[in-house]
Amino acid sequence: YFYRMPCRSGWYATFIILMCLSIEVKGEYALQDTDSQSTIYENIEIGHLVFESIGDKTYGDVPFELNGYHTQGKAVIFESSDPSIVSIAENIATIKKAGFVVITMSLADNNDTENQAVFQEAVITKAPLNVSALEQIRGFGQPNPDVSNGYCIRGYINQSDASDFITMPTAYINQQYGERTQPGAYSNGVLVSGGYHPNYTLIYTPGVLTIEEGNNFINFTPFCNKEYGEFPFVLSASHI
Repeated sequence: YFYRMPCRSGWYATFIILMCLSIEVKGEYALQDTDSQSTIYENIEIGHLVFESIGDKTYGDVPFELNGYHTQGKAVIFESSDPSIVSIAENIATIKKAGFVVITMSLADNNDTENQAVFQEAVITKAPLNVSALEQIRGFGQPNPDVSNGYCIRGYINQSDASDFITMPTAYINQQYGERTQPGAYSNGVLVSGGYHPNYTLIYTPGVLTIEEGNNFINFTPFCNKEYGEFPFVLSASHI
């Protein structure tokens, strides 16, 4: 605050009044390391309660330990605002899905007159999931085929699968390669996009479009890479 007081000479003397505010912080905060550009999470302390930082978490991370204590040795408990995102058993937290939760640490004795609690906000970020367009072949002068299901998905975790998608991706031929495009192999000729999954960030990789000279060739239906132990699969091809 600034205060101006008149003097006898007609001039004004300006005083600066500083006021100190005491702010109690109840939540996790972070400091930015300007040298390394990394985030440093600090522990939270309120009264006699100390709740150690949870840090960054991602869907698919293993269960983790919640660490906190009362400086005078009183028992503490932990609670999740949404057990469908993060469930807690004693002091072990298990990530169920991506999302936002508040984890509260409080005294185990509800009748304790101290009645303090401290919380941390935890954002469970999505895990990466790879979606790759399959290679496609067509003849010169032919229209682009429908390849909407021509992609592979790799990287599922926690026994999740395609049934968990809200919107499935769609593959398609890059529009810049039309019927008059010259024969050759085009690395970005097949694109895939448009999917949404609540627990994954989708990473798309284009596929190769090969345009053959003439219309007399065998088109081997593309398929995803296979791993040992997978079920038998059908091979198919057609003469064009």
